[in-house]
Amino acid sequence: MKLSGIEVYIKTRMGDPERIKEFQVKTDVATKTATCFIPSKEGQEFEICWKSELANNLSFRSYIDGRAMGRSSCCPFRHGSRWGIRSSPTTRLPFKFANVVLSDDDSLMTDGSGLQNIGTIVVEVGRIIHAEGKLGTNFVLPGEIGPVHEKTKKAGSHCVMFGETVPCPNHARTSSRPLNPGEGIWAKFIFQYRPRGSGYY
Repeated sequence: MKLSGIEVYIKTRMGDPERIKEFQVKTDVATKTATCFIPSKEGQEFEICWKSELANNLSFRSYIDGRAMGRSSCCPFRHGSRWGIRSSPTTRLPFKFANVVLSDDDSLMTDGSGLQNIGTIVVEVGRIIHAEGKLGTNFVLPGEIGPVHEKTKKAGSHCVMFGETVPCPNHARTSSRPLNPGEGIWAKFIFQYRPRGSGYY
C-alpha cells in the first residue's frame, strides 16, 4: 500500500520470499490511513517492509494483534523491514502466522474486547529527528496469544506467534524526537490478515 510518499507491504520469509498480494485496498487522506486484506498461511514467517520517497527520517512503529512489536527508523529515500522482535542484543524471534487455539474452558469467556485486534498488522509512521544518546538494552517480549474460548467467533482464525530464535547482528538503539511536535502520525497502514479461502480475496 502507498500513502503520503511511503509504501508498506508484507513479504513472506520462507521458501522463495514474495510480496503478499493485497485486496480491498482503501486509502483515507483525511485520517492518513490505508487499509487492506491479505491472505495468511499457517506456519508462514513474514516481514513488514517499507520504502520511503520522503526527504525526512522516519519512525515505523509496528503493532500485531494489538501488541507493540517495536520501532524501526528509516533514512530519507531508503527502505527497510522488520521480520521479528529482538529477544536479546544478538537474537530475534521471527513473526509467524498461526492458528488461534480454541478451548471450551469457560474461564476464558470474555466480552471479546480484548480479542478485537487479532488478525491485524498496524504500522504507524512518523517524521523524526535523530536525537543524541542511546536507548537501553532491556528487551521485553510481548505475550503470546493464548487459548480463546470457542464461542468467541475466532474458529478458523489466525493470529501471529513467534518462530524459533534466530541469530542477528547487534546494533546501537538510538533515540529520536518528532520533526514537528504535535504533528502526530504521518501515515498509518492497517493490514487485516485472514486465512486463505476465507472469502476476503
